[in-house]
Amino acid sequence: MSILSLPHHFVLVSDRASGLYGLEVAHAMGVMKQGVALLSSVGAGCFMGAPWWHALVRELEEAVGQRFVHVLDCATSPAHAVMALTLGQRVAILLENGNLQNKTAQALYKQEGGILLSKRPETITLK
Repeated sequence: MSILSLPHHFVLVSDRASGLYGLEVAHAMGVMKQGVALLSSVGAGCFMGAPWWHALVRELEEAVGQRFVHVLDCATSPAHAVMALTLGQRVAILLENGNLQNKTAQALYKQEGGILLSKRPETITLK
């Protein structure tokens, strides 16, 4: 099991077009070489699911010819975060609330060498 690390820059992806645009912006900013991660919309893990997210990430990776670390936002649902983990999601967001289910999800991600974030990282924006 390899140790996963997160890039410093995140591209917000709500669909294929927004993902491609965000990657163009990242390229124009010169941060692609430093590494970028793809970040789903708020709560996408709950309303779209991990299979949709994985298909979208594969499309983007094929379109640009590069692999990315990708982060699925599961909002406040530990069930969706754990389901995503079982489907191969290595990095997810589960908003912190201190309940036992969140702690269990955190332990499972750690056990599998993944990362479970308790808040959303900032994304690349145009200024």
